[in-house]
Parts: sequence; structure tokens; C-alpha cells
Amino acid sequence: MQIFGTSDTGVVRKVNQDSFFTRVMSKSVTVGVVCDGMGGTNGGCEASAIAIREFATSLCDAITILSAVDGVLEITDAKMRRTMVQGVNKANTAVYEKSKTFAELEGMGTTLVAFVLSGDKLYCINVGDSRLYTVSQDSVCQITKDHSYVQYLVDTGAITPEEALTHPRKNIITRAVGTHEDVDPDFFVLEGDQIGTYVLICSDGLTNFVSDEEIQRVLMNTADIEQACNTLVGMANANGGGDNITVVILSTK
Repeated sequence: MQIFGTSDTGVVRKVNQDSFFTRVMSKSVTVGVVCDGMGGTNGGCEASAIAIREFATSLCDAITILSAVDGVLEITDAKMRRTMVQGVNKANTAVYEKSKTFAELEGMGTTLVAFVLSGDKLYCINVGDSRLYTVSQDSVCQITKDHSYVQYLVDTGAITPEEALTHPRKNIITRAVGTHEDVDPDFFVLEGDQIGTYVLICSDGLTNFVSDEEIQRVLMNTADIEQACNTLVGMANANGGGDNITVVILSTK
């Protein structure tokens, strides 16, 4: 089991407002997090950095306590959900409170997508439109569902998924960490073959410029996950690089 992440400013933006975090907690437990900040240059950078710090600290501290014996994480799905939601809530409060301290930070927020791989179970939580995919030779599956205006239009039948790819308002998200006092994350549990060969989390700077099928092709034809990360970032930049690009890949092999 290996994990690697990278982040790039892209071709158009001058500042990288994305943040990411990875940690191998033990032989059986690995954590990955990606945040994509918003709210002006300073606001976006602050929001993603604060959210990563607060969420990762809360989650990793809890895991350390839970896996104190032999590095094995003994936890129910319900308790892991509470643990990860608690981390999101702490991140949300920290970003929200910080946004009220300076006028230039008002309204700042960030997406958040995170996973914990524990043995043969994958736990995932997300807010916003940063995504988690599972990838294998036979399939590429988007596990998270975007909290976005365009996804709402798709869900209500107003537009097709194909039309969503080029919709002019595709950058509008309907949920974010830190924009309100409370936040409502989604939570997923996968196990066994559902997890696939690779787990990938990313900001929309990747998925707006590289298709799901291209992501699958790169992962299944690149032996090294560091090279795969760099290849995907290069492809996003070659296709326009209109946003910051962050990719974290976990190999479950």
C-alpha cells in the first residue's frame, strides 16, 4: 500500500489555493485529504490551509487513540462516521470564525474530501465538488457526488450529464466548509472489491480538464503512483490548466 500527492498552481491562476494531506498511520491505516479554497486570493488560501490542519489533526488524533494497540483500528462504521464528521465540524468552525476577523476573508470557504483506508474498508467524507474515485482495470467510479449547482440541474433533469461538463455555471458549489455556522457532509463506506486497485481524491482543477476515462487509463498504464500524479497534472495543464490542480493517489495493491 502506497500513497502520494501533488499540487500545482495550473496555467491560469497565480496562487495555489488548494491544500492536501497524506499520512500512513500504520500498516493497515492510511489517510488522505484534499481541500480547494475559495473566497479571493487570501481567503481561499487561508480556508484550505485551516481546514486541512483542523480536520487532519482531529482525525489523526482520534485514530491514534483508537489504534493504540498494534496499529489496528477497531471501529464500527457509525463511530468512524462520527469521528470524521467531528473533524469536518472542527474545520468548519475554525474557517468560519477566521472569516469574521478580517474584511478580506469574509465569505471564504473550502471544499473538503477525505478518506481513511482501514484494512479492507474505505471511509470517505466530502463537502463541495472535490471528488473521490475508485479505479480498477474494469471501472472508474466517482464515489462522491458534487455539491454544486450544475449537479442540482442534472439531478432535477434540467440538463444532461454531458451538458454539465461545459455548463457556464459549473464552478458554483452549494455546500462548503466555513461559509456557514453549520455544515452537512456526505459519508460513504466501501469494502472489499468496491475499493478497487486505486483510490484517487482531487480538486476540480483535475476533473474539469481530464476525463474519468483518461484518469483510469493513466492509472492502469502507469506502474508508479508518483508518475501517475505528475502525468495527470501535466494533462490538466495541457488541456488549459484553468485552475489549481491537486491529486492524491492511494495504491491498495
